[in-house]
Amino acid sequence: MALKDEVARFLKSNGHIQRIHFTLLRYKVSPTVYQKELAEAIATEAIEVRTQGSGTAAAAATYNPERKSLELHPSFNLLNLWHQAVLVHEATHACLDIQMIGAHPGHENEAVAYLAEAIFLGSAGVAPLPADPIRTVSHRIAKSVLSGNPWVTDRDAAQLAWEVAKNPHYARKFVYSSTGLRKPA
Repeated sequence: MALKDEVARFLKSNGHIQRIHFTLLRYKVSPTVYQKELAEAIATEAIEVRTQGSGTAAAAATYNPERKSLELHPSFNLLNLWHQAVLVHEATHACLDIQMIGAHPGHENEAVAYLAEAIFLGSAGVAPLPADPIRTVSHRIAKSVLSGNPWVTDRDAAQLAWEVAKNPHYARKFVYSSTGLRKPA
């Protein structure tokens, strides 16, 4: 089975993705976006799934909005729960891109992706990495979502976005652009 088919099947059938349903500020995330819209975009190759070279050594997966591609590290293993969680994080960026939000704060986009990842892991019964403030805050919020409250408070959203902004990896990511599936000319 081709890699894109494996990823699409994972998005459609994974039970933990069923639990990813929340609103954080103006961003709405639901299982349908992963299971239907994103899986279809992957199946039709509107979003490409490809193996990336060693340049992505620090991440199991990344989403490239310019190329409209999910780029998986050569060591990516869809049977590994942590790799699945990173895929959900990056797939969330693709889901937001599909929604054509336009230009929006990058720290908010990352906060949405970290929360989706935390809900996925929380649904699987996995605790956050203890030394990571972003994941600690996102897992706290995920507990509320998993208990049946899909609306993230403005205070929690601001705290999570602030933790993202403080991280040196995201410090210069001010604006993300969600342009749908149209690839730039």
